[in-house]
Amino acid sequence: MTTDEARLRAQVLITAQDLAAERDDPRLVVLAVGNAEYGMPPGPPFIPGAVPVDMPTDFAGRPGGTRGSRPLPEIGDLQAKARSWGLREDTRVVLYDDDRLLQAARGWWTLRWAGMTEVRLLDGGFRAWRAARLPTADSRREPETGDVCLSPGHMPTLDADGAAAWARDRLLLDTRVKVNYIGGRTAPGELRRGHIPGTISSPAHDALTEAGPFADPATLRLLFDSRRPPRARRDDLRCRRFRRAYRRRPRDPWHRGADVRRVLVRLGRRPRAPRRHRRQAARLTGTTPSNAGGSRQLPAAAAGPRAAGVPPPPLPRYA
Repeated sequence: MTTDEARLRAQVLITAQDLAAERDDPRLVVLAVGNAEYGMPPGPPFIPGAVPVDMPTDFAGRPGGTRGSRPLPEIGDLQAKARSWGLREDTRVVLYDDDRLLQAARGWWTLRWAGMTEVRLLDGGFRAWRAARLPTADSRREPETGDVCLSPGHMPTLDADGAAAWARDRLLLDTRVKVNYIGGRTAPGELRRGHIPGTISSPAHDALTEAGPFADPATLRLLFDSRRPPRARRDDLRCRRFRRAYRRRPRDPWHRGADVRRVLVRLGRRPRAPRRHRRQAARLTGTTPSNAGGSRQLPAAAAGPRAAGVPPPPLPRYA
C-alpha cells in the first residue's frame, strides 16, 4: 500500500486498534448503527461510549411513492437527531455495525451529505473490535446535547431520471445483493425487485474480506476495473447500428447491403463492391479485376462479343 493509498484509506476507515487509542478524545463520538426492521438492534454489547442509532429512522426519510424505500431525511430532522447524539461542529464521528458495515455506510454517507467532514467507518465493524479482544460495554451512553448545524447537498445525488441517463451513458453500479438485482416474485405490498436498465451488479460485500475489513487497494482496483463494460459505449452503439442496418437490408441481390454501405460511409469507411459483382462487371466491360482494386483491359478476342461494340447493361452503384 502506497502512502497516498494509506492516506485516502484513513480518511474513510479506522482500525479497531486506532479507535481504541482515540477513545479518550473528547471530540470523538462513536455511533452504533442498527436496523430494527431487520431484527438487528445496535446492541448490547457496545463499544464503550457508543451511542445507539437506527438506520431506517435516523438516516432515512419517510418512504413511499416516488421517494423510494430509503430517501434522504429532512435536514431539520437529521440535525435535531445529530444534536441529541452530542455532535458539535468539531466532532469526529466513527460509525460501526455488526452487519459488515452495510448499515453504517448509509450513516457515513448521510452525515457527509449533511456537511460533516470528519466521519469514518470502523474497518471490519464490531466483529473486528471483538476479534482484537478489546473491551465492550452493556450500557449505552447518554451524551450531552450538541450544537451542530447541518446543511444538505455536500455529496452529489441523482434522481430517477438522472440515474437512468447515467446508466445509459456511463457506468452505474448496483450494490444491492444479487437476488434484488435479478428480481423475482415479491410478497403482496412489497416493492418490485429488479434493477435500472444498464446497471452492473456489484454487491457491496464483494469489496470486503472474509474476516470483515475492506480488501487492500490492489484487490479493490482489480475488482472495480472488472466492472467496466468490455467496450466503449460509442463503439457499441456503432456496432448495434451496423447490425440493425444489415438486418434491414433489401433482398434484391443487386442492391443488397445499401443500408450497410450508408452506415459505413457515415462512420468514415468507404465500402467496396462485393468481389462477385466486381468480376461480373469486369466481364461485361471487357476488364478483369486486379488485386489493387483497379482493373486492366483485356484483348478484344478474350473479352468476348461485348467488346465488339455492344453496349453493356447498366451496372449497380456502390457509392
